[in-house]
Amino acid sequence: MRKEACWLISNIAAGSQSQISLIIEHSHYIEALKKALTEDLQDVVTEAAWSLGNLASGASMEQIGKLVNEYGYLGCLKAMLGNFSQKVKQIGLEACLNVLNSGGDVKNNVYVKSFIGEGLIPQIKEVLSNGTQAQINLVEDILAFFKQSEDKKEGELDENKEQGIKPLNKDEDSDDEDEEEEEEEEPCHYENRQEEEDDEKYKYMERED
Repeated sequence: MRKEACWLISNIAAGSQSQISLIIEHSHYIEALKKALTEDLQDVVTEAAWSLGNLASGASMEQIGKLVNEYGYLGCLKAMLGNFSQKVKQIGLEACLNVLNSGGDVKNNVYVKSFIGEGLIPQIKEVLSNGTQAQINLVEDILAFFKQSEDKKEGELDENKEQGIKPLNKDEDSDDEDEEEEEEEEPCHYENRQEEEDDEKYKYMERED
């Protein structure tokens, strides 16, 4: 029964954006798919993966944003990539690419940091050593987003270097502040007093089976 329910949702998810909204706007559908993806029998897991993958395939930018930001969709992708089934991995990789494609160009993609924070990159790279050629092609397309992000950071560092801007060292900055405070303090002189000890205080397409 659970397998058939996931199969039905997967076909609705492969439809138009208005049909996708019918699923996204009812959080219990997404939560049920997430649970099936991680806690059910493998045939149910595969159908749940198809459902979640199809959502990203045809969803609008706003719909994908809601999936990622409100429903923890990247956690679903992580579960797919960690599954032993090559089919589920393939669905997960395709969904990863669809999410990134919806997030803007490779230089300013809004989901790059989220992918890194979710810990998806090591799992994605792992496919390079044991995946099919189709999966490897997907991985290369996915990693292109992150290479551009790294190149952008290196470019900013080079630009700062050319302008003579030194990267801020937190410890050094703290030491400088301490020294300035010590220099600003003026010794107090009290006569006739006894010294006292201070107390120390110390976040798809529609398919047919």
